[in-house]
Amino acid sequence: HEEFSLNPPAPSRWRCFGSWLVIHRFSRSARLALGFASAIGLAIVAADPASADFYAGVLAAQAEDYETAFQEWLPLAEEGLAGAQSNIGDLYANGLGVEENLEEAARWHLLAAEQGILKSIFYMGAHLASGQGVERDYPEAIKWLLLAKGAEDPNADQVLNLLSRQVSDEDAAEGQRRADEWTPRPVN
Repeated sequence: HEEFSLNPPAPSRWRCFGSWLVIHRFSRSARLALGFASAIGLAIVAADPASADFYAGVLAAQAEDYETAFQEWLPLAEEGLAGAQSNIGDLYANGLGVEENLEEAARWHLLAAEQGILKSIFYMGAHLASGQGVERDYPEAIKWLLLAKGAEDPNADQVLNLLSRQVSDEDAAEGQRRADEWTPRPVN
């Protein structure tokens, strides 16, 4: 099968809404420099109770007290806080503080990806491509991976290159169309 060329949507600019860093497609010239606050995730902490609870979860995760991190983040994730949803997804994906459950991991990562959290966007693309925890869906995988590539995720290109050998031109075109039309849900 001949390799196809996929183009990410215009590079994205990161904007902070409330206390969470999310992806929004506004500028072609913007570039991303992203450092992680912990192996579990990233948050910009503001002076409000939700941020304090989120930060308490980050500190617990850094101390490898994943049960406490889960307890801190779950109520926030259930309220729709994207950073907490992404981190809950990571805990389920890795069996940290909870039993490993790739279906639950994908459910939480999808909620966060829809709000523009980069690590969840890549997670969904990779897992939809492989069928881990979700039903394999090449067009949807390509959509998420193109969005991750557009935000300069260093791993997205590798997965897209692997996919280029497996997917039809129709699936590639559909994934491209979905990426071009995607906009994040409003952030909580």
